[in-house]
Amino acid sequence: PGNYNFQKFCCNFTRTSVSGIQGSSKPAVEMCSATSPVILSPAEEDAIYTGQCVVRNTANAASPPARLPVPTKTSEAAPSVAPGSLKQVASTATTVNLTWMPVDSYKLNGVFRGYNITCRRKSAIVYTKTLTGTDATIQGLV
Repeated sequence: PGNYNFQKFCCNFTRTSVSGIQGSSKPAVEMCSATSPVILSPAEEDAIYTGQCVVRNTANAASPPARLPVPTKTSEAAPSVAPGSLKQVASTATTVNLTWMPVDSYKLNGVFRGYNITCRRKSAIVYTKTLTGTDATIQGLV
């Protein structure tokens, strides 16, 4: 009971997974707004959040909580970091061999779709390919 003269709308969000990795939860974070909607910011990409919301009055008393009807999934984004330790391991006049360390799964921010390899000569692209491994042999360079 009580008078709920609207002051602000508050939601507690808990991250329950990120990039498909279950058990990667984070403690709840409360976001409040004097107008609806409440925006979780910054939200992690490719993460699932659950939560509940309340209306608080001028005395900061809260209404009974309302749970979000379903977990909310954020959009995918580009990985947070580039692949590491890019190295040229061998080369000839027309071939280059490259290796690199993969991006950590928790920094992918979504489903891994591959590495884009592009070689340019001045402004012209001379080679482009998408690979899922951590090495590439680029042939036919002049």
